[in-house]
Amino acid sequence: MRCKFFIFFAVVSLGFASGKLIPHIVLHSDETLKISICDMFPQRVGETSEITSDKLSAEISENHFIIRHSALDTQHSVWSYFTAFGETVPVLIVPKSERTFNIPSSKNTRQISIAGSFNGWNKDANPLEKSENTFQGTVELTPGTYQYKIVIDGKWICDPTNPDSVSNGMGGYNSVLKIGEMSPFSCGYFQDKIRDDTLVFRWESDVELLPATPLILIDNIRISEFVQNQKTGELTVNIPLWAKKSEHILRIFASDKQGRVAAENFVIIKNGIPKNQIENHNLSIINQDLIGYMVMVDRFFDGDLENSMPIIDAELGEKANYQGGDLMGILQKLRDGYFDELGINLLWISPLNENPDEAFAEFPEPHRKYSAYHGYWPTEPRTIESRFGNAEIMKEVVDEAHERGMKVIIDFVSNHTHENHPYFQAHPDWFTDLDLPGGRKNIRLWDEQRLTTWFDTFLPSFDFSRQEVIDLVSDDAVWWLEEFDLDGFRHDATKHIPTQFWRELTQKIQSKTSRDIFQIGETYGSRELIGSYVGRGKLDAQFDFNLFHSIQPIFAGLSSDISEISMALYESSLAYGFHSEMGTLIDNHDKPRFLSLADGSILPDEDAREVGWTREISPNGNIGYKKQKLFLTFLLTMPGVPMLFYGDEIGMSGAGDPDNRRMMRFGEDLSENERKMLETTKELIHLRNEHPVLKYGDFRIIEQTETKLIYERSDFYETFRISLDFEKNQLSITNN
Repeated sequence: MRCKFFIFFAVVSLGFASGKLIPHIVLHSDETLKISICDMFPQRVGETSEITSDKLSAEISENHFIIRHSALDTQHSVWSYFTAFGETVPVLIVPKSERTFNIPSSKNTRQISIAGSFNGWNKDANPLEKSENTFQGTVELTPGTYQYKIVIDGKWICDPTNPDSVSNGMGGYNSVLKIGEMSPFSCGYFQDKIRDDTLVFRWESDVELLPATPLILIDNIRISEFVQNQKTGELTVNIPLWAKKSEHILRIFASDKQGRVAAENFVIIKNGIPKNQIENHNLSIINQDLIGYMVMVDRFFDGDLENSMPIIDAELGEKANYQGGDLMGILQKLRDGYFDELGINLLWISPLNENPDEAFAEFPEPHRKYSAYHGYWPTEPRTIESRFGNAEIMKEVVDEAHERGMKVIIDFVSNHTHENHPYFQAHPDWFTDLDLPGGRKNIRLWDEQRLTTWFDTFLPSFDFSRQEVIDLVSDDAVWWLEEFDLDGFRHDATKHIPTQFWRELTQKIQSKTSRDIFQIGETYGSRELIGSYVGRGKLDAQFDFNLFHSIQPIFAGLSSDISEISMALYESSLAYGFHSEMGTLIDNHDKPRFLSLADGSILPDEDAREVGWTREISPNGNIGYKKQKLFLTFLLTMPGVPMLFYGDEIGMSGAGDPDNRRMMRFGEDLSENERKMLETTKELIHLRNEHPVLKYGDFRIIEQTETKLIYERSDFYETFRISLDFEKNQLSITNN
């Protein structure tokens, strides 16, 4: 049975989406939430269930849950739940606060609006009303930090009434708005000791506030086998008999009596005993065991000189042309043990579809020409680009990776094709319109025309309102999965495709294979928008770009607000879960290289993409490597699924796309600084692999100053303390 006609009246944040666990939902205290049963219980669509709940009104109507908070005057965040189909769904109820904008204007100003991370950067979502010499308006927001801009008659500027701003990483700045009182990681339950047949958790808080009654789940089953000390908050949990067999996950959701949300406690138990070893670990239970590595095929390693065929075009710059990397190059590096030595266990390979054999000029000025070396312009649905290799070599790559205990996912392009693609040639009606009413081109209107916009004039976007399009594109994805025995996908341009497609694709995958398939998406937008694509019936994860955009300037030395690191991490944790599978990163193939921002080779107010065409970017001393070491340490000692971009391990330089996609270098071609960075990266990855506490242990901030961040990861067996000194660019990692 297909899942259709889903409407969100409030934003759902579904954070932990392995096939086993039900993630928590965020419900704003003054809203009604309508969410598809398919998103949470994909195998129970069409069934009915008795529902029990706490502090909630919950019912099933037409294959949806209708959820309301029974007390609309909630002033503090509080955990609740409802139980359906025998499983419990954690619900975090969060209050909203108002923020009023008063923007001064001239007599000639026609329109002012607010666009920011809270509304998907949609300039039409929050228009202000004119009142004499100002424009006024109010937005309701949950506690957190938001970036935004003022849009005056189409011109985007920072808020003239707000001095707080941060680099947007694209040559400009965004205003910063902080709503409500937040105390990130200020309280929580921590794994303390194993006493006889029970697990003991201590309560810690920076003020003398005891916890409210916690919500405790084993897998998705709420248990009541616990004792809470009313004086100290200490929690003693008895593992029920049914959970003392095989492997399970214990989760504790709590807040204090003032409504401050504690970090979710998370314990993997096997035969009733908490695990601290990774031998024989079942990756189908938890994907935080993954450490990913993106290979851009054309830019990694040339293993077959015979298929190295750059496009001949005098207007095509070398940086935007094919440079010879191929699947044989990846296979050789697998066999050489490069990825084994590095320690990664997930290979993410860029798109493999055949692409056009000519260059095309992009729509925006200065209309430079590019080839499809990156793979994102497919001209065939099920054929590998000949410059990359063929199906036989790809199967060897997957087999070799699997023999070494690595998973393999490929970048799958669902949103669009190239104009030469047979689907567009035969069925142009399957695609959205390039021309909007009024004659404007529907190109790169990322938020205004989110589900229909084209990436360029020669890249038509599918019309996913048509069922035949959903069926065809999802069938192609499943074909790649089955043909090459893949372990999943990185999905391009996720937010530009309706969630219905992701539901049906996931449903097909689950019906076709019993293997654990990992799907991670790419969405730029608010945490609410990003989270709306994640769930047991949709994708497993997306990249946490909001966290990345908040903390990268701090590690690069472009911002001095160290508190923003813990704030951004806390906000992501509230949105997606404290132990989510969201992808974390320090670099991305669409962004300038971190090293070049950190060493000052690229300035924050420059257009990084243009810089890559106008001057040569190379390492500027040692400072960038020191900062990158700090950032890598943070990445590899925090929750989530770390995803390296090829070259991160050596500290590669580069401006914006395509300068950030230089040919990878190895061995004797590395500088001394690059060799040292490579060894540091290996050490950090192996440390994470050897100590599961760094993947899903408790998190606690020990000290936070203007120049330092000190935090701990701990479990029942060991504690790591990580100290980051941003003034001296020094760090320490100790294990007790």
